[in-house]
Amino acid sequence: IAFDPKLDGRALHFEFAGLLSTFKFFNAVDGQSHSAVGGGASVGINYELFKNFRLIGSGFYSDGGGRWIFGLGPDLIIKGNGDPSLVHSSSTVAGFEYQPTSKDLFDSYYGGAYIQKNTAIDANGQLVGYGFNGSPSNNNKSVQEFTFGYTRTIWRDPNYGGLQFMTQYSYIVRHPWSVGIDQPGGAHTNIVYLNLRYLLPGAPPVLK
Repeated sequence: IAFDPKLDGRALHFEFAGLLSTFKFFNAVDGQSHSAVGGGASVGINYELFKNFRLIGSGFYSDGGGRWIFGLGPDLIIKGNGDPSLVHSSSTVAGFEYQPTSKDLFDSYYGGAYIQKNTAIDANGQLVGYGFNGSPSNNNKSVQEFTFGYTRTIWRDPNYGGLQFMTQYSYIVRHPWSVGIDQPGGAHTNIVYLNLRYLLPGAPPVLK
């Protein structure tokens, strides 16, 4: 569901989305079927705070929807008796875009994801699930990214398209739930992107 009203003469976009997930498994050991129903919600906003300066934000929370956060977390775990147990997860993206001229665009964003641990005791008495002590290092607890970029439109023509040069810097931090002895509690990296983009000719249709 989306709304596009005007606030103090400025464009405002607000949207809400819902997620419904169903899971069903068959346990060959006991011959029983096991199921679970999960869900989530997302809220997003895009507001022109002042001319050519836009604030952008969105948030997502789910019970059994981790795979929708770019696959950073699982939807569920399977307990020792075959029952699924949903994993809580949440994420957000927030930032701004500023276009001082028709050829220059600056942007900066923060993105973060958090996946809650969910563990169970297996039939052999061992811990299983997501995020237990000794779990693989790909069991993410949190992933965060800070980024800013600049886009320069070198040339543009409605009949032939356009050409843009884009630069972007990102700083990414990841923390797993479990790490080995004498191992760092997280990892980080710096990334720089350089991109030359060709824009197809034409313009979007005018809504009537």
